[in-house]
Amino acid sequence: MKDLHARLRERLDKRHQAQQMRKVRKVASPMGRKIHMGDRSLLNFSSNDYLGFANHPEIRQATIEAIEQYGVGGGASHSICGHSEAHDRLEQKIATLLNRDDALLFSTGFMANLAVMTSLLERKDAVFQDRWNHASLIDGGLAQPGSFVRYKHNDMGDLKAKLESTPARHRMICADSVFSMDGDICDIQGLISLANAHDALLYLDDAHGFGVLGDNGLGVIDYAKLSQDDLPLVVLTLGKAIGCAGALVVGEKTLIEAIRQYGRSYVYTTASPPAIAAGVSCALDLLLTSPHTRQHLQSLIDAFISGAKAIDLPLMPSSTPIQPLMLMSEDAALSCQAFLEQKGILAMAIRPPTVPVGSCRLRITLTASHSLKDVDYLLACLGQWFEENR
Repeated sequence: MKDLHARLRERLDKRHQAQQMRKVRKVASPMGRKIHMGDRSLLNFSSNDYLGFANHPEIRQATIEAIEQYGVGGGASHSICGHSEAHDRLEQKIATLLNRDDALLFSTGFMANLAVMTSLLERKDAVFQDRWNHASLIDGGLAQPGSFVRYKHNDMGDLKAKLESTPARHRMICADSVFSMDGDICDIQGLISLANAHDALLYLDDAHGFGVLGDNGLGVIDYAKLSQDDLPLVVLTLGKAIGCAGALVVGEKTLIEAIRQYGRSYVYTTASPPAIAAGVSCALDLLLTSPHTRQHLQSLIDAFISGAKAIDLPLMPSSTPIQPLMLMSEDAALSCQAFLEQKGILAMAIRPPTVPVGSCRLRITLTASHSLKDVDYLLACLGQWFEENR
């Protein structure tokens, strides 16, 4: 035990010296345009609450009413007695909305990605993942028993070469639809083409696309008009644009049934609270009936990109609410974060190991709760920091 303690202390010291320690800060308010941290109210440009649904009054009310009907806890796993009417209605609702055979509700997106890969792949199989995939996809790939192959980010030539050179029985191609730290969108048609050419199962994680992309905000399926043959399996995270919690895996019936039967992170865990499912269902209704929310969000994205270009900020190429500002070093990223916080803005510095060494950034996220005035203020403060630190 003493040796373990010493080894862990050494690792922690190295991370501290590299300015890569993560700190958990307490929030004393609902998620929203402004949040309370300690004794301060900060303009929040760090959350994934893209549509401002996390504290929406109608979603709150739907959740409260469901608590009155079903109580708080799920009480058991889905396969024992924890699968409520609210869970079932939500699964059927999303499958119908996306024109898919079936859906499966998980407590988190991390659990969903783990279940998909460990239940569908065996030792003779292989999963091919974009190098910039989210940690939950990476960990799912490492946990499954087959080969785990990573290809260069959005590089279809590299993926093609790796598909051709790997002697696997079955192949799965796995990518984020919108990459969480860069905000760019995957090469959807390239992935579909390679999946078809190599008889591979294409699986996309739509965590940062669902609620934002597409004519109706229904994510990558809506955005690229994808049939179930094009995209047999997709995970939709419900704690970001939808403002609630959990994830839905949606797709072809045999795949979903296999995950239901063999996905250990589904079978052996307590079902999420039924009230959460009711809140998600309400959020889906709001998504479909309030296109002005997404239109406003898009106007903020356009204004921020235009304003950043006008003052020559080192913005990474992204058309989504995720707008990373490349600052390279830990010192610069932390300095800019601290400066903005002094100005009443929360925009978090992202450092290794979340991103590669030498690519530290501010991960600025825009939400429909913001105003154009908020964006102008953020740009003015960023312009001031860069003017003082160039």
